Amino acid sequence: MVMQRRAGSVGVDGLGRGCRRRRTRPWTADEMGSASGLRRRKVMAVSKPGEAKLLEAMWMMLQQESPDDYVVATKWRLAATAQQRNTNMSIGSFLSPISNSSLVSLSGRLDFGFYPKDNGFAIGIWFAEIPPKTVVWTANRDDPPISTNATLTLTLDGKLILQQLLGGGQPFVNASQSVASTSILDSGNFVLYNSDSKIIWQSFDYPTNTLLPGQLLPARDELVSGVSKTDHSIGNYRVKMQYDGNLVMYPVGLPDGPEAVYWAGDTYFAGDNATLTLDGNGLLYVFDKTGTNIKNITNGGNLSMGKIFRSTMDADGLWRLYSYSLNLNSNWTIEWSAPDDRCDIKGMCGINGFCVLMDQEPSCTCPPGFIYINQGQKNLGCNQNFSTESYVFKNGNINYTIYELDNAI
Repeated sequence: MVMQRRAGSVGVDGLGRGCRRRRTRPWTADEMGSASGLRRRKVMAVSKPGEAKLLEAMWMMLQQESPDDYVVATKWRLAATAQQRNTNMSIGSFLSPISNSSLVSLSGRLDFGFYPKDNGFAIGIWFAEIPPKTVVWTANRDDPPISTNATLTLTLDGKLILQQLLGGGQPFVNASQSVASTSILDSGNFVLYNSDSKIIWQSFDYPTNTLLPGQLLPARDELVSGVSKTDHSIGNYRVKMQYDGNLVMYPVGLPDGPEAVYWAGDTYFAGDNATLTLDGNGLLYVFDKTGTNIKNITNGGNLSMGKIFRSTMDADGLWRLYSYSLNLNSNWTIEWSAPDDRCDIKGMCGINGFCVLMDQEPSCTCPPGFIYINQGQKNLGCNQNFSTESYVFKNGNINYTIYELDNAI
């Protein structure tokens, strides 16, 4: 019995050799994957388990027969895979650190999902296309790392649940209604929708260390620095939009008040319920409860085509405005920072330490008679350098020397 094969089909045994007919139509854009195209394409959809091995074998054959075509096809394949990434979660869907780990915004610029933290993972939002990874929001930032086998699931009853092997499941957010879907927007806002497609929860209402364009920092809210560029747990500094309208920077752990302030925006005249925001052109400004702009914090505001901005309270105690040029494919650029004198940052040199500027860079120093608590981490402060002679009284007299130190607390 002779088995006839339909013209143009691909035989498993022969990997398609000698059983193709001449193509009578041009390749489509999706098939081409590049303007240059491929002269020998072996494209097939994987609909059965056995066909996956066949497809991989065909890719290996293409690599051997035509390396140039293989490079083009690989780029097309990766791009097709990237396009399949989800922009939202619907009922019954989930994210996991090891598979389907994040959602991507429509532009592909921002991701929401799992990112590495210590020996596990955290859940946050980051700029996906800008190396190194720039995290702009982290959920429950002081929690222990999330395990590899965890899942973030939108359950059938409309709850967004973080499920871990140890400890069971817990609500990821406290939404006021049942969740129908979630999405990461191009603004960097992770939102939850109800069945009427209305937003019932959004990450923009719970900032961590960064303000993005269109995001508001209302009265009593604050941006709190991370521990470092890579550790996004709560750090040592904060900038707060006070209820009296003033925008003020404090060390974490010290109560609000003039004694702890190390920078102020002088917007105390704004009155109750003033709000800080950042616009799409890099202008940080405060507006009052009527919506009137009462003070520009930065000098931005001019049309800035091809740039994106973020305002971050950094781990070193400086509040900075950054820009990134999409056309240059470079690094983040500092557009503005406060305070101007980095030695104004209270507590940056720890207990008994004081700050001096050397070539415009802050340096932590100990006063006479003191030594660093840790020579490798001078910002931890200083201890008194006790010696045996310190306890010996000579002629019954003790001599003291008093120094006046700047930038000490």
